[in-house]
Amino acid sequence: MPPIQVVDPDVSQTGNHGHQSFAPAAGLSLFCQPRLGFDIGNLLDDIRRRRDQADFESNRPGIAALILLAHELGIVSEQDIDRCVATGWQEVYRLYKKSVHAIGNHLGDVAGILAGRYFRHDAYEPLVISLENEQGQFYLYLSSGLRFSQFDLLTLDVELAKLVYGCLFWIVRDLGFGLLANDMLDCAILMEEELDCFQALLEAHPGLDWETLAQKVIDTNLYPFIEYYGDEPGPLIERFHFLSSVLDNKIDDLFGQPPTLDGVAGTLTAWEREGRSEYRHPWVAFVKETLKVWQWQGDDSHSMEPLDGEVNDMPLDYGHAIGVGMPWEDNVINHVFQGIYESGETAMAKVRLHPDTIPQAAKTLLMLAKARGLVRLAEIICYGGEKYETE
Repeated sequence: MPPIQVVDPDVSQTGNHGHQSFAPAAGLSLFCQPRLGFDIGNLLDDIRRRRDQADFESNRPGIAALILLAHELGIVSEQDIDRCVATGWQEVYRLYKKSVHAIGNHLGDVAGILAGRYFRHDAYEPLVISLENEQGQFYLYLSSGLRFSQFDLLTLDVELAKLVYGCLFWIVRDLGFGLLANDMLDCAILMEEELDCFQALLEAHPGLDWETLAQKVIDTNLYPFIEYYGDEPGPLIERFHFLSSVLDNKIDDLFGQPPTLDGVAGTLTAWEREGRSEYRHPWVAFVKETLKVWQWQGDDSHSMEPLDGEVNDMPLDYGHAIGVGMPWEDNVINHVFQGIYESGETAMAKVRLHPDTIPQAAKTLLMLAKARGLVRLAEIICYGGEKYETE
């Protein structure tokens, strides 16, 4: 390495471009932090304190409601609240920040315990929560990443598959978590139009092979196919195979009307009484846990608000697709999720935070956590799960 020439500060130098360099300012060195004459750490601490105080003053009612929510969930004690209120705003704000993390962790624990406390759930992303102020009304926002859980119900005995499907249907419809792949068909762009048009083609040209049918679409510029698949038969034929799979594999045709959980409980009781082999199937554990959550929930319904505020993304339902094993499900879910990624949207839900709504808000969060735990349990039953090492 060539030596670095040390220049006497009293001697001014001229560079190649004729710009005169000047002596370095006192306290500056090439390899040292500048000496500012004050403690930058204290300055940053003061900036943070002022920022936190402004946040506290602007959102005081929402901060108080979130702390009360944490208390309702049993993760903040009355002593914690009394202590911070007596100390001052900084301790209240600190407890608020702690409560945000604690609520998220608690919901993850509820889901994890239900799914099996000895299994790893690292890849099962927790719900992310934040407090939002919308024109003086405060909401707890919940968001999640995208996930597709596809189960193998088509390989099960039909009676057992119907019980499992009834439980999944209840989780989606009553707990308000996730969407069945069948519902996702309505979310795919132009899917309904394509299915209707394809059905009409089949009825108008019964027995016609896909290649000839594709050529008819091209010759007539038939919408909506001509918009996306061009004027070559190959992509159209591939699409026809997919659409045919959707029409030939309908969930309603396989399972019929989903059983109510009253009916599920009755069937399970009968299987136990009769000593049926189905009662010992691993999927029965999922059915039993779903029935426990159903009994815990009672007549309560979730209290999530429509996403019509300042943060306007898609409903949380879209964040978790649930399949039963139909051959077309992967294609549909990939298509819908790709659209979500490209739009930059996030699957979100919001719950109103107000002193009068705290108990219902807590129940709603626990319902979501339990729903996530049930679906995670179903994943483990279907695919297995890595266990934590135990002594």
